[in-house]
Amino acid sequence: VQARVVTPPGAGQVEVSAENPDGGASAGGPTYTYIAVDEPEFMRGDANADGKIDISDPVKVLSYLFALGDVACLDALDANDDGDINIGDAIYLLSYNFAHGSPPPLPFPGCGPDPTNDTVDCTGFTPCP
Repeated sequence: VQARVVTPPGAGQVEVSAENPDGGASAGGPTYTYIAVDEPEFMRGDANADGKIDISDPVKVLSYLFALGDVACLDALDANDDGDINIGDAIYLLSYNFAHGSPPPLPFPGCGPDPTNDTVDCTGFTPCP
């Protein structure tokens, strides 16, 4: 038995269906998240790339937004994974740290490539072991 998979460019979620040699096909298959193998790895929410999420991470997000702070990986700053770096990311991290808010989306709590297809990236950045 062989299976050939063709994915759209980039990365993201895709519904999988199968087609038989006789032309019959499945519908409403499961959804899988696929990632490009050359994607850099990072931990979402770890804005300062120190391997943990604490008060320094929302401070780093605010520094980037309001003091033109230097950042190696914009994807790590996108704590809520909405495809934009804004004050909502700092608030999300503060809520997670101090108000039992939701944890950041993947890749968290570990490191990995971004499973979301958006314009925020970490070009040339691989802080994870």
